Amino acid sequence: MRADEERQRLHTTILQLRAETASLTAQLKEMAKVNELQAADLARLKKVIDGQRQPNQPERINEDSLQLAFESVVKGLESRPLAEAAELAKAAADAQPAATPPPKGPRKGNRRELWKAGLPVIEERIVPDEVQACGGAGWRELEPEVTERVAFRRSRFEVIRTTRTRWVRVSEDEGATKGQIVAAPVPDWALPR
Repeated sequence: MRADEERQRLHTTILQLRAETASLTAQLKEMAKVNELQAADLARLKKVIDGQRQPNQPERINEDSLQLAFESVVKGLESRPLAEAAELAKAAADAQPAATPPPKGPRKGNRRELWKAGLPVIEERIVPDEVQACGGAGWRELEPEVTERVAFRRSRFEVIRTTRTRWVRVSEDEGATKGQIVAAPVPDWALPR
């Protein structure tokens, strides 16, 4: 009897494992279908991205337009025949010894400020509490720190120019030390979150 119970228990376990295997096989087939669909989407998106012009690629100009532009530049520079100008430039270059290039200063970014040209500017001036309390008496203003940022408000862009003033004490009164420098507090938007 004990053998029959053991056989029945094992038979039940085998049936459960077969059902679980069938379920897992169905899930595997479903995941394979999803994987194929995602691979197709990925290939389609790669094709779209490759078809778009990359932002750092130069614009293409046909050679005829380029030649016309070059000819107009040459005509504008021609005050004397081109051959004479080339000879004079070559002679001047040969006469001068090869000089070392001037040392380069710190590199400035290639950012253009042109896009801000037409935007309205909102001025914000932040003054330290110590200076504001005494109306600026006994203080001399130093060069301020100016920050510009672009904001989008009510369906338009505008430039917000924030000026943080810095002051130095020039008189000794009320127990304050002469030469003390104070600066306006940093606005909340400038601090990392």
